[in-house]
Amino acid sequence: MLTETTSILELPGKGAGLEALPRLAAQPLIALAMEAEITASMEPYRQIKAADGKAAVVRNGYLPERTIISRSAH
Repeated sequence: MLTETTSILELPGKGAGLEALPRLAAQPLIALAMEAEITASMEPYRQIKAADGKAAVVRNGYLPERTIISRSAH
């Protein structure tokens, strides 16, 4: 017989267990969707060149990850 409580599933990040699972699963899907949308929106401008021959329209770089607080966050 068990006499202590043990968490079966502990996930990193805010919250633990099943509460954190949807958030962790959604992050890569949202990143993938955003990357596809940015790529598609930049495509019409790919051929436009500046006077020096470089691409006239480029996307910004990447910033460090930041925390976004939503209504469901604790």
